Amino acid sequence: MKLSKPSNKSKKQKQCPPVNICMVKQPSFSRTKKKNKKIFFKQNQIPTKRKTFRKKYNKSKLVNIIKIIFIIVLFCGLLFLLIKVVSSIREENQREYQKENVIGLDNIPVYPDSSFMFSNELNDPYVSNFLSSGNSAYKILDDKNIDDVYAFYAEELPKIGWTYIQTVPTGSEEMKNGMYWENGSKGLRIYSKYKDIWYETISIEDAQNGLKSRIEEEIARDLLLNDKDTQDLLPDFPWILEIPKDYLITYHSTDLEKYRSVEFKKLGTNTTLSLVPIGKYSGEALDVFLQQYITEQTTEGQSCVIKSTVLAPTQYSAGLRANLSCPTAIHISQVLINPNDGIVYIIDTTNDNEEFFNFVLENLKPQNTLKY
Repeated sequence: MKLSKPSNKSKKQKQCPPVNICMVKQPSFSRTKKKNKKIFFKQNQIPTKRKTFRKKYNKSKLVNIIKIIFIIVLFCGLLFLLIKVVSSIREENQREYQKENVIGLDNIPVYPDSSFMFSNELNDPYVSNFLSSGNSAYKILDDKNIDDVYAFYAEELPKIGWTYIQTVPTGSEEMKNGMYWENGSKGLRIYSKYKDIWYETISIEDAQNGLKSRIEEEIARDLLLNDKDTQDLLPDFPWILEIPKDYLITYHSTDLEKYRSVEFKKLGTNTTLSLVPIGKYSGEALDVFLQQYITEQTTEGQSCVIKSTVLAPTQYSAGLRANLSCPTAIHISQVLINPNDGIVYIIDTTNDNEEFFNFVLENLKPQNTLKY
């Protein structure tokens, strides 16, 4: 018995999968795909946000770094520019100092940062006389001293023809302190009293011996006046002075409040020396007080006339020395200021008493107000 072959239709039916199998696979594939889509979307979404935040953070940090670098560069540039400006100003000032000469003297450069002591009194006769006699004076800064001045001139003066002679220290008993120079037929002394520079034109001989002749004159005068017993002024008097006992001391009241004048008269003579308070100093020219003194002392037909004046500062104040022509004699006078109370005084005597006048002027000191 022969078996019958299956028909082509049957074969086809057998080869195709059942419908229900195809339907089962389709939903399974579809769910898996949806699930994968959700997973893929979530995984991509989180890294994208993190990358954006990191980019923003890195950009902000970079901007801040650039700003800091710019500020540092700008500050360094301004600092460098400031240093250059200050240096150029200093160089310019140094060049100007080298070109400027001391007022009243030729061929002497001004010490840097010093100022002429009498710049507001150039038109006064006594300042003109002081300058015309070959003298000048300058103030220096508080952080400078005479050694700095000496160092400056030791470098500058030889460049313009000055020859160094010697430097006499303060306190020398044989010579006047100062730095001595010569140039041609004239000598120069540069010295200091207190935070200042004094210039004095002298002879070459005086420069070489350090004004030894002046010291000898002072020693002879001191020996003459100090070899005797002395007496002091009253303890409440504004000045301190030891006077030989052969002088009579007399005090007089004045119209100037509580201030008194004092008169010294050598026993056995008619020669006197007066120390008279005139007024309160408030910046006036000193010759104003000298003229006031002459007016107060003038009697009928006894008027004095100022013949000459010269600036003569003391170690504690400004001063003015004058020669007065009076009907009975020629007088020498000194205007000085008491630094404790600002009262202006006049020392006055006849010119034949000049030795005692110089003694009083050199030894008179303002009273120490801390004692009272």
